[in-house]
Amino acid sequence: EKVLERAEVIAPEDLMVQQQLALAIGRQENRWAEAAQRLTDLAARHSDGETGGLLGRSYKDRWTSRWRIEGRPAAERQGLARESVAALRESVAGYTRAFRANPAESYPGINAVTMDHLHAHLAGAAVHDDLPLLVSGVRWAVDCELRKERGYWGLVTRAELHLVADDDAACLRGYEDATALADYEGKVFDL
Repeated sequence: EKVLERAEVIAPEDLMVQQQLALAIGRQENRWAEAAQRLTDLAARHSDGETGGLLGRSYKDRWTSRWRIEGRPAAERQGLARESVAALRESVAGYTRAFRANPAESYPGINAVTMDHLHAHLAGAAVHDDLPLLVSGVRWAVDCELRKERGYWGLVTRAELHLVADDDAACLRGYEDATALADYEGKVFDL
């Protein structure tokens, strides 16, 4: 955080510096609200997909921190996840804004889709009435990515689409393809 604060003094209007500083702040205990406010302010000034995606991520982190507690029984964690769906709903909104701002990037789109499916599971309804349209948009974006380059992240995204569609066989094949490609290319970090 200290390095980013110095970078902010040098380049106070640099979007990437502001984004990374908000991320660093959000990773610190009890500073999530400050990070979310910084990202919300940035998103209001910049309609880029990255800022919206980071905002979605910050709400996702907030949501998971509420229920991902070591040693607690699964039923209790699910109850806590259900109680904190407001943060999950905000995560879906951030990721969706990011995908709409830059639909060529499937990453925020697949996160919006997955988080919305989780919301539907926990709250009984999806955040978006047009969730099938969002799924179609992500499918189109990832298909375009894979036509340009058969890469690990595109394959993983397509597999996750199969996961949320309950197509277990296609999901498994997709993850196997992605794993094989990453192994072949020596990209252990991707795995």
